[in-house]
Amino acid sequence: MAERFEMRCDEAFAARIDEWRAARRPIPNRSAAVRHLVEMGLCYDEEAVPLLRKLLEGRRDLEVLRQEYPDLINDVLGPKR
Repeated sequence: MAERFEMRCDEAFAARIDEWRAARRPIPNRSAAVRHLVEMGLCYDEEAVPLLRKLLEGRRDLEVLRQEYPDLINDVLGPKR
């Protein structure tokens, strides 16, 4: 049996989900889109972050990358120490 889950969000967030949906064929309903996006986020944390961490550690151009992609780099490596 599926567990019911309700979520509230502002219009801008819903619009981002709808834009993502519109780029898919067939266009998923919002519930399916949110489930897919959450699954992608969980996989990112479990699989992509450790791999990115290994690839990024020790790079000489890390500070350049940190300036260009601060959210991504901080998410993977943590804030600059």
